Amino acid sequence: MAVWSAVSVAALEYSRIDAEFYRPTYLAELESWRRLAETVGVAKLRKIIAAPVRTGRTPASRNIKGDEDCIRFIKTDTVREGSIDFNKSALLPSRVVGVKDHISDDSIVMTIIGATPEIVGRTAIVRPSDPDCVTNQNVAVICTKKTFDPYFLTAYFQTKWGRDQVWRHSRRTEQVNLNCREVERILVPNPLKATQEAIGILIKDSFASADRSVHLYQQAQQLLEVELGLDKLKFRKSVNYTVHFSEIEASQRLDAEFFHIKYDLFLDVIRNHQNGWTPLSKLTSRTEPNFIAKKHTGDFDYIEISDVGVSDGSYVCTRIDASDLPANAKIELAGGEILVSQVRPTRGGIAIADDELENRTVASGAFYVCSVTDIHFREVIWLYLRCMRGVFEKYCGGTSYPTIESRYISRFPVPLFSEKLADQIRDLITASKGEREKSKALLEKAKNRVEKLIEEAVKP
Repeated sequence: MAVWSAVSVAALEYSRIDAEFYRPTYLAELESWRRLAETVGVAKLRKIIAAPVRTGRTPASRNIKGDEDCIRFIKTDTVREGSIDFNKSALLPSRVVGVKDHISDDSIVMTIIGATPEIVGRTAIVRPSDPDCVTNQNVAVICTKKTFDPYFLTAYFQTKWGRDQVWRHSRRTEQVNLNCREVERILVPNPLKATQEAIGILIKDSFASADRSVHLYQQAQQLLEVELGLDKLKFRKSVNYTVHFSEIEASQRLDAEFFHIKYDLFLDVIRNHQNGWTPLSKLTSRTEPNFIAKKHTGDFDYIEISDVGVSDGSYVCTRIDASDLPANAKIELAGGEILVSQVRPTRGGIAIADDELENRTVASGAFYVCSVTDIHFREVIWLYLRCMRGVFEKYCGGTSYPTIESRYISRFPVPLFSEKLADQIRDLITASKGEREKSKALLEKAKNRVEKLIEEAVKP
């Protein structure tokens, strides 16, 4: 059914004549914004900022020389909803960065260019505890006045109302994009400072829980690395190495990468572990592809390899009708399984499925899925695989779509960990997961408070 808007010439705004700007849903929201202005208060973004919205830049020279000082370089793929993934951020030599390029504390960063609307409008805040950073021309930097809480603004931009404002002012050309002046036109609720700060505190508490989650995970990781002796591992620079024909015949590989001695440094440490080792297949039972979508009806939760976080092993599910599931939806999960990505770009995607999965959950056939026979050791094996994920690169084969064959994962050496270590790791990982869930809940609470504030104020 066709949908259109009738807009008089006098009602045109900002010389915009594109239909997207006048979508009926956006025009309907304008009436709500008028009511909101009468009750809570509304301001255009330019009225609450301390300096004009700006973007960053990409220096012409980005080569890092030796061990010179570097600074974090934020790009679109490192800005997530509410946070910045500094683990994925690039580095720039400090010498190519100007004083004005630095992003000040409590500044908001927003993606303003992307292939789809979903990429545009992702918003996060640079906290005082974050590393010094700069950004490029695809990310806008917003600095609020002291009279406006930036954490409240961060929560607002993650609500439907905030995203609709960003998407309305964006332009759909070859890419979805906004310029800095268009960002400044976005409408923002302007409640009392006390109301802003109450919601801002929820966002700060959410960040604090996320920080604790990371710290607990790092404790577990350090504990495991000490147990394995990886903290004492010394690398030697290799010039060349020799491979015997018998090794080529056994592995059925001819590429030099497979035989690179850098991987042997790690594998030798594992094979010389004081308690011995065994192949992963001896500690787990594999879940073979067992799902055919066309034989089912109703909704399923689907996990793609890109849905697993490389930095923390968390994952998200997408609710999809059985008839719309992708062809690669091949493994039905029972709960508690370990999922290991077999594809190179996401080889760090290693997660544990929740013990009590909601409804029916299906995973991509690009995962190697297995259940730990003794659940007591599940977390330590999961963490071990994540710590050793760089070694999986040894087993990647193929050119256009490098993957790891299942046989290599099933044969991967796993140390025989003690029960004491397994208990310590499990307690830390469980606590880390609990803090991560608390962080998400606090974020949702803050977003809901903003939405409730708006929706109650605009009721007829």
